[in-house]
Amino acid sequence: MKYLQLGIFILFIIIPMLAVWRYIICLRRDFIGRILTESILKKQSGSRKKFFYSSQTVQKIAEFLAGQNKNQTRESIKALCKTDFAPLRRQLQEKNMNGLAADFSAMLTGRAHASMSENAQIWFLLQQGNYDRAEKLLYRKKGRSDLYEKALQAYCNGCLQLREGDMLSASENFTRAAFFFRKSGYAFEEGQSYLMNGTVYRVCGMEDLSRLMLITARRIFATKKMPLAEAEILGNLGMLMTMQKHFDEAESYFDEASRLFLQNKHEQGYAEIINQKALSLIIQGQNKPAGRKARQALDIHRKMRNPAGEAFSLELLAHNAAAIEDWKGTIRYSRAAEKIYKQLKNTSARRESLLLNARAEFENEDLAKSEKILRQIIDDSQKHASCFHVANAYHLLGMIYLKQGDLRRARGLFQQSLDCELQNERTDGAAVDYANIALIDYQRGQKEQSAKTFATALDYAKAFEEGEVYKLLKKSRALH
Repeated sequence: MKYLQLGIFILFIIIPMLAVWRYIICLRRDFIGRILTESILKKQSGSRKKFFYSSQTVQKIAEFLAGQNKNQTRESIKALCKTDFAPLRRQLQEKNMNGLAADFSAMLTGRAHASMSENAQIWFLLQQGNYDRAEKLLYRKKGRSDLYEKALQAYCNGCLQLREGDMLSASENFTRAAFFFRKSGYAFEEGQSYLMNGTVYRVCGMEDLSRLMLITARRIFATKKMPLAEAEILGNLGMLMTMQKHFDEAESYFDEASRLFLQNKHEQGYAEIINQKALSLIIQGQNKPAGRKARQALDIHRKMRNPAGEAFSLELLAHNAAAIEDWKGTIRYSRAAEKIYKQLKNTSARRESLLLNARAEFENEDLAKSEKILRQIIDDSQKHASCFHVANAYHLLGMIYLKQGDLRRARGLFQQSLDCELQNERTDGAAVDYANIALIDYQRGQKEQSAKTFATALDYAKAFEEGEVYKLLKKSRALH
């Protein structure tokens, strides 16, 4: 009976009291976390660098502050409300929390520190796009991963697979990362996973799914009052609308993103939106304003010493020059972009710049130089996978041999291009390659085979609703 009374006392009195105490501690920690996050975001709003935010670091600091005596906690909270981090930093130093202090400093400065914790360092590298180093650090932790580390591993794998063009695996890993981050209670990281998955779906042409991912991410960032992250999502939604040729809606997203970046005095983000506006204008054929926008963004990125933004601005200027058949300008800008992409180890973008350079050399009648660049692209693509569609290089190389009258080699290259297009389910490119093969067969006197191949080209263009390609092919049908 005595033990029964003790059991009842523990069950109905002690356990509920412990639960209430734990709930109050969690409320206190979450309250401190919200104040800390707001202060960090205020500090980042005036920064010229790409912002870095770690939910795990914020949670650890909030737990640390919640565990201090009331006077120390009150002093730090009052200072945080004024965006003064000195008392918090002093307390971290006094308690020898050097790793946590370094993680916190990285969020305030946007720079990594040698004494950062491994998890914070990995997430910092992933946010900076340095996936190879992040992968090396994660490999050292293999076999001893908690839920958060599993999320980091999935996110890193997704980034590497996206870079290599393995879209299915990338999507699966970003979905897994979002799940693990959500289970860990880290909303910012979950939103970033949706953003990356939205990028995967956009590249694959799955526009509805891409929009769903991006809107989900935006909702998270808006709820957490993270304007810089929300502005980045708005820019991505603008690019998605541009792909769908909903240019008015795209402009609305771009304007809203610009407003958020300007309100928060974030020049780099603002310059990135200007680049996206320039790309939208190029697609619309508005080349003069596109050139002005790209040069405006280039000036800001150079002033801020942001090589990634500078390279993209140069690449846009190269595309804009190509659109108005300024081939000398295309060569100059594409070469400048390629050099920076090489330094940044951005393989996909570097190959795109090289392809643009090769096309300009082709149009300038320097076929030998164009061929040399294209063979460099193809050889490199066989060694290292990326998002770059190597079919484009095979196709242009085929055009060189076609122009030189070497029909046999031209046909072989168009066939290689076709194989790549079919493998990647790019039906518009496949239709064009079939049409080129049909043209060569016709010139070689194989008219019956030519007619069959051309019919296949039309089927591919029509069946998958590639309207512009279909119209162009119908115009040349009289040849067959």
